[in-house]
Amino acid sequence: MQTSNKLGAAFKKAVSSVNSRPALQCLHFNEDGSVIATDSHVLLRIEDFHHLKQDFNLNLKTFGECDENYPDTSRIIPKSYQYQFHAKTSDLIDVLPIIKGMAKLKSANDPAVLKWENDNETLTIAGGENNLVTVHIPIVVQNRSSDPLEVSFNSEYMAQAIEFFTQALPTDEVIFNFNASLTPFSLTAQKATYLITPIRRF
Repeated sequence: MQTSNKLGAAFKKAVSSVNSRPALQCLHFNEDGSVIATDSHVLLRIEDFHHLKQDFNLNLKTFGECDENYPDTSRIIPKSYQYQFHAKTSDLIDVLPIIKGMAKLKSANDPAVLKWENDNETLTIAGGENNLVTVHIPIVVQNRSSDPLEVSFNSEYMAQAIEFFTQALPTDEVIFNFNASLTPFSLTAQKATYLITPIRRF
């Protein structure tokens, strides 16, 4: 029951909190058995979640069915990635409090920055005000481009994603997937994908 409650909380964090787009306040059930929650900044998809064999929207604010057309999210999740890094869940548990702290300390103009240098065995995340707080996540490189990687993002979204895989859907390892600095990236494990939209730095 505790895991179920944490899963419900994770869905609520991923959907929109504003009333202007009612469909995005919903958990979308796909006929293929998957569910999707998104606020257009993050997207959480879990495959083989149900056996209802129909499409419908469940509003997580009212817990009623919503007739709004749900956006087509199939094109948002990349089919392949140029960079794939495996991280142990135990290491993510260690850095989660710091990343959550980054979200509290950052100013509106200070997105967090993730960096990976060629052949490095860690991901570096810098965040907080002026990116003064830094964490290093040990990784195993599964796939990589020859170029270094740098991605800017909202540290709150990264904290949500790590919290999901360490608490709501516990797993031994999580895969970080990237293509380019301005394309959505994801954390994946088992049958779940947590997609995060990057931020353009000026």
